Amino acid sequence: MKLQQRVTTAEIAAAAGVSRAAVSYVLNDKPAHGIPLSTAERIREAARSLGYVPSAAARMLRSGASDLVLGVLPPWDLGPTYSEILRGLVDRLGRIGYELVLHPPGASATRTGQLLRSVTPSLIITLQEFSVDERKLFGDAGIPVHDLGMAALMGLIGRTQTNYLIDAGYERLVYVQPDCHVPEVLSVPRVAAMCEAARMRGVALPHLVRLPYTAKGLKEFVRDDVGDRSGICADTDELAAVLFASVGRDRFGGNTGLGLIGVGDRPVANLGISTVKVDVEYWADAWFEPLEAILISGREPSKRRNLAMEVIARLST
Repeated sequence: MKLQQRVTTAEIAAAAGVSRAAVSYVLNDKPAHGIPLSTAERIREAARSLGYVPSAAARMLRSGASDLVLGVLPPWDLGPTYSEILRGLVDRLGRIGYELVLHPPGASATRTGQLLRSVTPSLIITLQEFSVDERKLFGDAGIPVHDLGMAALMGLIGRTQTNYLIDAGYERLVYVQPDCHVPEVLSVPRVAAMCEAARMRGVALPHLVRLPYTAKGLKEFVRDDVGDRSGICADTDELAAVLFASVGRDRFGGNTGLGLIGVGDRPVANLGISTVKVDVEYWADAWFEPLEAILISGREPSKRRNLAMEVIARLST
C-alpha cells in the first residue's frame, strides 16, 4: 500500500518564493522572525493550497510524548455491553493522562494511514486481528499494538454457559446464533471453548443452530432442535428472550424442562432468563491493566488477572 507523500517545507518555500527557513519560522509560529506580514500570509496560503499537514512527530518533540491511544473499531456492532466496557476504558485512560480516540469500524488501511499522518498515538488497541496492510503500516510507524483479547472473553463466555448447563443436569447442548452475520472473532473461540468444555465433561458436543428471526424459523427450531432436557446457550440475552417467549416459558426449568442461558445480564433477562453476567467495571479493569503497563513502563505486564464470570440463575434453568 502506497500512501500519499507528505508536503515538505521545501515545496512550500518554492511555491511561495521564499527560503525554507522563512517557511519554518512562519509555520512554527516562532516570534521575532522579522518576516513581513504579507510574506507570512503568502507562505500560509501556499501551505494550505498544497495540503500541508504538520508532522505529528514534530509536534510531539515540541510538546512531549503523545497522550493519545488509538482504538481501531471492528466492522461489526459492538452491542451495548462492550460499548460500556470501552466507555470504562476511556475513563481509566483519562486518569493516567491519555485520551482514547476511536477509529471508525471497517476503515481501510489507507484511511488509517491518512489519520496517522496527522496523529501519532502512543499505542494502538484492537478487538480483532489486523490485516497484513495494517500490521505493516503500524510496524513502519513504530507504534506498538495491543489486542484487547476479545477471543479470550468469548471463550470464557462459551465455557461458562456450557459448564453451568452441564452442572444443572442438561444432557443435550444447543448453541443458538442469529442467522445474520456473526463475526468469526466472536463465534469461533466461543464454539471452540464450548466443545472443549463438553469433551472434558464427557457429554456430546453442542449442536449449532443459526436461527432466522422469522415465525417460520422459530417454529422449525421448536419442532426440530428442542428435545427433552436440552440446554440452550443463546448468543445474547436478547436472543434468549425471543426463544423464551417462542418456546413457552412453562417448558423451561424444573427437573424435566428445558434450560436456557443468555449473556450480558441485560434488562430483558429480568423476564426470567438465566444469564452470564459480563461485569462492565471488572472487564474495563481487565482491559486497562495491560494498557497501563505498556504506557507507563513500556512493556506488557508480567501477570494477567485470573478471569472469571458469574452466572445469574433465573426461571429459565
